[in-house]
Amino acid sequence: MKWFSGIEEEADITTLLFRDPATYRHLNHFADAILRGPSEFTIGERELMAAYVSALNSCHYCTGAHAAVAQQFGIAPLLLQALTDDASTAPIDEALKPVFAFIKTLTNSPSRIGATEAQAVYAAGWSEEALHDAINVCALMSCYNRLLDGHGIRGSQIAFDNGARRLFKRGYKIPSPVVWLLSLRNSFRRARRGK
Repeated sequence: MKWFSGIEEEADITTLLFRDPATYRHLNHFADAILRGPSEFTIGERELMAAYVSALNSCHYCTGAHAAVAQQFGIAPLLLQALTDDASTAPIDEALKPVFAFIKTLTNSPSRIGATEAQAVYAAGWSEEALHDAINVCALMSCYNRLLDGHGIRGSQIAFDNGARRLFKRGYKIPSPVVWLLSLRNSFRRARRGK
């Protein structure tokens, strides 16, 4: 049973984003900077991190969506499952293993993260900026996970595949004219309802 009007059974993230585009455009710009901006990590690796955080948080929508996007950027389809089973034995570059260990601790036990986990990332050859990027991916996805799960949006494979194709082509920003038109539409709807 859905608990928000306008969020149907087959809703996807755009349903939520278009509900309040003026607010969510800031989050989308942040997402675009984190997942598409310059980084020591490839876009595929960052999308895999996003899917991994979402899997750890049991967010069905974001796990499926970001796994599909990661595949668009060349990540093997079964790699996410291998990471969630045991990141230390997953078939990824050895240098990435401490990064995923850091992400797992930060997601599951944030108060336990410390210098030891950071030093393992640095010892694998990553810079402070790279660790900063991994932390940003983790924080961003934890936010999105709560937004989607809190609004009851679970998604479907069709939504994941369609979204992956769209995100592969244009990234995460909502075009400004679209934001303005949707904000205007939502203002009119609220005015008609007397809110």
